[in-house]
Amino acid sequence: MNKKIILLCLSILCIIPIGIIFFDNEKNLNNKMNNSPIIFHSYLTKTNELEFTVSKNFSKIPDTLIINPGKYIFEENVYELNSEGLYKFISPGEYNMQRIVYKNNTDALISSVAWIYSHGNSDNRLSIDEINNKAMSGKIFGTCGAISNWMKETLEKQNIPIRIVSTLTLEEWNSYDNGHTMVEIYRDEYNGWILYDLDNNAYFEKQNKPLSLIEFIEVVKKNENYEIVKIANDISLDISNFETKQGYNYGLLFDHVYGNEENLKEWYKRVIQVPMIKDNDEFYFFDNENKEKILEYSNSYSHINEQEFFKKFYSE
Repeated sequence: MNKKIILLCLSILCIIPIGIIFFDNEKNLNNKMNNSPIIFHSYLTKTNELEFTVSKNFSKIPDTLIINPGKYIFEENVYELNSEGLYKFISPGEYNMQRIVYKNNTDALISSVAWIYSHGNSDNRLSIDEINNKAMSGKIFGTCGAISNWMKETLEKQNIPIRIVSTLTLEEWNSYDNGHTMVEIYRDEYNGWILYDLDNNAYFEKQNKPLSLIEFIEVVKKNENYEIVKIANDISLDISNFETKQGYNYGLLFDHVYGNEENLKEWYKRVIQVPMIKDNDEFYFFDNENKEKILEYSNSYSHINEQEFFKKFYSE
C-alpha cells in the first residue's frame, strides 16, 4: 500500500513540470500571435493596405470623422495619410476606427460616405450626430432617404452645393417600392448639377458625360444606353438585418434588385419616372398630365409649371 502511494506521488511530481512547461509554452505562443494593426485606404473603387513609416513628427488621430491629411499614430506605428479618401484602422480582435481624410477632393469625400454606408434600415432613426459617431468605427445601414440626408449635411459643412432629389413611379403603387431618393451635387468642373445615387454607390454617364436628375430621367424613359459609374466597392446591402417592425426581412427582395446591373436598370425603369427636387420641406415637380395622381401620394409634393421648375432649379 505504501509503495502504491509513493509511486502515485512520484507520478504527480513528474506531471507538474510538464504542465508548467505546457502552459508556459501556450502563453509564449499567444504572445507571439499578437495581431498586427491593419490600415486600409479606399478611394472610389480601389482599396490599398498601408505600410507604417518612421517619423518623429506625427499627431494623434482626431476624434472627428473628417480629418486633414497628415501623419498619424495608430497602435504605436506612424502612418502617412496624405491621399484623400476613407481610412480604416483595424486592431484585429480589439477595436476599429474609421476616418475620412479630406482637403479639397470632392470625389474622395463623396466616395468615402458611400463606402461607409450600406442599404438597410437599422440606423434610420439615428440623428446626424449619432451617425457621425457610429461612422468613426463602423458601417452605417440606412435607406435612400437617410443616406441622402447624411450626405447633404456632410457636404454642406464643407461648403459644397448639394440638394435632395426624389423620383416617383406612375405604375401601380405598393408598400415598399414606389420611388427613390438621391442627391444632386453641383460640380464646377462640369458647370452643372450631377446626380448621385448613394444607395447604389453610383452616378450615371451617357457618352462619358455625367447626368443630372432631369437628364437621367429622360435617358431611362427613352430606354437609351447609359453607364452606371461606381464610386465605391463595399458590400452595398445589409441582407441579414433589413427588417420591418413586423419582422419581415427585405434582404431577399433587394438582394435580387442589387444583384447585378441588369436587375438594377430594370428597377430604375420603375422608380425613375417623375423627377422632384426638394426646397425647404417641399418636393417640387412639373408633370401636368399626372398632377392629381402625384399629389395624392404625399402632402409634401408641390406642383409648379415646367418653365418655373427649370428657372428655380437649373437657371445657372
